[in-house]
Amino acid sequence: NPSFEVISPLLSRCQVYTLKPMQDADLQHLLNRALTTDEELKKRKYLFVAGGVGTAPVYPQVKWLKNHGVDCDVIIGAKTKGMLIYTDEMRKVGNVHIATDDGTEGYKGMVTGLLKELVEVEGRKYDECVCIGPMIMMKFVCLATKPLNLKTTVSLNALMVDGTGMCGACRVSVGGKTLFTCVDGPEFDGHAVDFEEAMRRQAMYKNQERLDNNNREHKCNCYGK
Repeated sequence: NPSFEVISPLLSRCQVYTLKPMQDADLQHLLNRALTTDEELKKRKYLFVAGGVGTAPVYPQVKWLKNHGVDCDVIIGAKTKGMLIYTDEMRKVGNVHIATDDGTEGYKGMVTGLLKELVEVEGRKYDECVCIGPMIMMKFVCLATKPLNLKTTVSLNALMVDGTGMCGACRVSVGGKTLFTCVDGPEFDGHAVDFEEAMRRQAMYKNQERLDNNNREHKCNCYGK
């Protein structure tokens, strides 16, 4: 009963201690996304693109790579300087590049503009781009990386209900196939994701949310008040 380790493209680890008959079917989705050994990993160059609160899940991945001898570039984007998070922490583990819409810090413009500058102007080479942030940002990052032939992995934040693949609320089209973000993801090949459909599904309850927000008689019971 040998043990082995699986590393996904987003570098989350799963240790398997005992492999029983037929158990391989349960692990197939992890094995399909298995990355490589640590020694091979050190030869790779990663670019992370983080937007808004998407910066939070990027940080531990960059930190893990740093601890395993992998040098990463990280683009952090926000509307303005005051909305940036994890910049100090990220600078300790990666090469940070800031982009703000209004130019209050770093590059003035979108993360896509800064990405193109790093690749096309500075001539930086990457094996993979990992993008986590708002759906619209991930869409345009993928549009920017596709002509550069840069493999891009996105982490989708689809609406979920039960988180087990039974309800289908988080379904997304990837490469023409219907997959479930909760069990098949959340990381997918960004160039294969149907972002237009995903964004439409993400906005399904916007009208209801707006009505609820306008309902002055509504009282939040989340904190027992």
